[in-house]
Amino acid sequence: MKISTEKTGSEITLSCHGRFDHHAQDNFKRNYEPALHNKHYKTIRLDMSQVEYVDYTALGLLLTLKEKAEAVNIEIVFGPCSRMAMKIFEATSFFEIFRFLPR
Repeated sequence: MKISTEKTGSEITLSCHGRFDHHAQDNFKRNYEPALHNKHYKTIRLDMSQVEYVDYTALGLLLTLKEKAEAVNIEIVFGPCSRMAMKIFEATSFFEIFRFLPR
Protein backbone atom coordinates (compact mmCIF):
# COMPACT_ATOMS: atom_id res chain seq x y z
CA MET A 1 0.00 0.00 0.00
CA LYS A 2 1.23 3.47 -0.83
CA ILE A 3 0.70 6.24 1.70
CA SER A 4 1.01 9.95 1.06
CA THR A 5 0.81 12.61 3.74
CA GLU A 6 -0.53 16.14 3.74
CA LYS A 7 -0.14 18.54 6.65
CA THR A 8 -2.72 21.30 7.15
CA GLY A 9 -2.59 23.29 10.36
CA SER A 10 -3.01 20.93 13.31
CA GLU A 11 -4.16 18.04 11.08
CA ILE A 12 -2.17 15.48 9.16
CA THR A 13 -3.87 13.38 6.49
CA LEU A 14 -2.63 9.93 5.61
CA SER A 15 -3.97 9.00 2.17
CA CYS A 16 -3.86 5.25 1.68
CA HIS A 17 -3.76 3.68 -1.79
CA GLY A 18 -4.14 -0.02 -2.56
CA ARG A 19 -4.54 -3.05 -0.32
CA PHE A 20 -4.52 -2.40 3.42
CA ASP A 21 -3.38 -5.81 4.65
CA HIS A 22 -0.61 -7.44 6.68
CA HIS A 23 1.96 -6.44 4.05
CA ALA A 24 1.17 -2.77 4.72
CA GLN A 25 1.61 -2.74 8.48
CA ASP A 26 5.24 -1.56 8.65
CA ASN A 27 4.63 1.19 6.10
CA PHE A 28 1.47 2.32 7.92
CA LYS A 29 3.28 2.48 11.27
CA ARG A 30 6.20 4.36 9.69
CA ASN A 31 3.75 6.99 8.46
CA TYR A 32 1.64 7.48 11.60
CA GLU A 33 4.31 7.23 14.32
CA PRO A 34 5.90 10.65 13.66
CA ALA A 35 2.50 12.35 13.96
CA LEU A 36 1.96 10.82 17.39
CA HIS A 37 5.20 12.38 18.63
CA ASN A 38 4.50 15.83 17.18
CA LYS A 39 2.61 17.93 19.74
CA HIS A 40 1.43 20.23 16.93
CA TYR A 41 -1.07 17.69 15.59
CA LYS A 42 -4.55 17.35 17.09
CA THR A 43 -6.07 15.21 14.33
CA ILE A 44 -4.93 12.36 12.11
CA ARG A 45 -7.30 11.99 9.17
CA LEU A 46 -7.27 8.70 7.29
CA ASP A 47 -8.26 9.12 3.65
CA MET A 48 -9.29 5.64 2.57
CA SER A 49 -10.89 6.67 -0.73
CA GLN A 50 -8.33 4.68 -2.75
CA VAL A 51 -8.25 1.57 -0.55
CA GLU A 52 -9.17 -1.59 -2.45
CA TYR A 53 -9.10 -4.11 0.41
CA VAL A 54 -8.96 -4.13 4.22
CA ASP A 55 -8.07 -7.26 6.21
CA TYR A 56 -8.18 -8.05 9.93
CA THR A 57 -4.53 -7.12 10.40
CA ALA A 58 -5.36 -3.63 9.15
CA LEU A 59 -8.36 -3.39 11.47
CA GLY A 60 -6.11 -4.29 14.39
CA LEU A 61 -3.59 -1.63 13.32
CA LEU A 62 -6.35 0.98 13.24
CA LEU A 63 -7.45 0.05 16.75
CA THR A 64 -3.84 0.25 17.97
CA LEU A 65 -3.47 3.65 16.30
CA LYS A 66 -6.62 4.88 18.04
CA GLU A 67 -5.32 3.72 21.43
CA LYS A 68 -1.92 5.36 20.91
CA ALA A 69 -3.49 8.57 19.58
CA GLU A 70 -5.88 8.89 22.51
CA ALA A 71 -2.92 8.59 24.90
CA VAL A 72 -1.47 11.80 23.40
CA ASN A 73 -4.82 13.59 22.83
CA ILE A 74 -4.96 13.15 19.06
CA GLU A 75 -8.26 12.32 17.36
CA ILE A 76 -8.46 9.79 14.53
CA VAL A 77 -10.95 10.70 11.80
CA PHE A 78 -11.86 8.70 8.69
CA GLY A 79 -12.86 10.20 5.39
CA PRO A 80 -13.39 9.87 2.61
CA CYS A 81 -13.56 6.08 2.32
CA SER A 82 -13.98 3.78 -0.65
CA ARG A 83 -17.20 1.79 -0.91
CA MET A 84 -15.32 -1.43 -0.11
CA ALA A 85 -13.65 0.06 2.98
CA MET A 86 -17.01 1.41 4.18
CA LYS A 87 -18.56 -2.07 3.94
CA ILE A 88 -15.79 -3.50 6.13
CA PHE A 89 -16.07 -0.65 8.65
CA GLU A 90 -19.85 -1.08 8.82
CA ALA A 91 -19.57 -4.86 9.28
CA THR A 92 -17.05 -4.45 12.11
CA SER A 93 -18.90 -1.62 13.91
CA PHE A 94 -16.02 0.82 13.45
CA PHE A 95 -18.69 3.55 13.21
CA GLU A 96 -19.25 3.11 16.92
CA ILE A 97 -15.63 3.73 17.91
CA PHE A 98 -14.26 6.11 15.23
CA ARG A 99 -15.50 9.36 13.77
CA PHE A 100 -16.25 9.32 10.06
CA LEU A 101 -16.57 12.49 8.01
CA PRO A 102 -19.68 12.86 5.85
CA ARG A 103 -19.28 11.67 2.29
